[in-house]
Amino acid sequence: MNLILLVTVLVISFLVFTILIKIVQTTIKTAITIALIVLAVQFIFGIGPNGFLQVAFQAIQNIFQQSPSGQ
Repeated sequence: MNLILLVTVLVISFLVFTILIKIVQTTIKTAITIALIVLAVQFIFGIGPNGFLQVAFQAIQNIFQQSPSGQ
């Protein structure tokens, strides 16, 4: 009985660990991609991170102002 429980716990722990590793890898890849995009925009267009955020916030405000519920 204890051996079955131990094996089950080990298998579940292994599955949770591998899923967690995949999530962390995906998160790191996404963060690096976003950083590279921001750096490319900064070097090509001369827009820094603050300017990039201002443009993003303005776009979001425009979307909400144009929506019927935003009036």
